[in-house]
Amino acid sequence: MNGWEVMRELRQSENRASVLMLTACDSEREVIDGLEAGADDYLTKPFSFAELLARISSLGRAQAAGQSETITVDTLVVNLPRHTATRASHILDLTRTEFALLVCLARQAGRAVSRLTLLESVWGNDSSVTRSALDSFISLLRKKVDLPTERKLVHTVKGVGYTIGIKHYDNAGERA
Repeated sequence: MNGWEVMRELRQSENRASVLMLTACDSEREVIDGLEAGADDYLTKPFSFAELLARISSLGRAQAAGQSETITVDTLVVNLPRHTATRASHILDLTRTEFALLVCLARQAGRAVSRLTLLESVWGNDSSVTRSALDSFISLLRKKVDLPTERKLVHTVKGVGYTIGIKHYDNAGERA
């Protein structure tokens, strides 16, 4: 696949990652094709390192400005400013730590989040918090998020960490 095809695939799969295309393709038509394929910015070779850093910084600011105040995953709604979460209109009674874990997972919905990332995101550099403690907090979070009448959202990714989202199954019942 070429860069334009990769870009189209990303956008068709609703991946919202910021994309800066770096390429030697510098004709006006190629730049337009890259941007129309979904790239957020386009930089042609040769380029200065300072310009590259400035463009990356600009993309980061644009993405931060565009972040929603709520995150929705299936029937789960996380309201960041109010520090609340609901599932199927039921208010979830979360501790500060559970809410921080939920936000970290919800921001990466559908992707595996490593235990190390979760530990650093919630507890920073506090090395006294163990992976076992994290697993216990996830278990408590799972009990509150995964209501009996709703699909399971919090999943363990063996050897990696955790993810939040809907697991899709094929006709034979196998995970796709």
